[in-house]
Amino acid sequence: NISVALIISSLAFSFVHMPKNFAVGFLYFICGMILAGIYSTRKNVFPSYIAHALANLMFYFYIGF
Repeated sequence: NISVALIISSLAFSFVHMPKNFAVGFLYFICGMILAGIYSTRKNVFPSYIAHALANLMFYFYIGF
């Protein structure tokens, strides 16, 4: 089932990013759902890579790592 796969992959995405608390983990889960949704609609992982890179770039400039 595609819904179960989206949830499992989003949970994995969240755990891999090692959130410091539940709220941050939930945000990672939502980001994982968005990226999985992009993959699900495009049937290509490259647009998800681009979206992830753009999100990282945005947070880099916003937070200032």
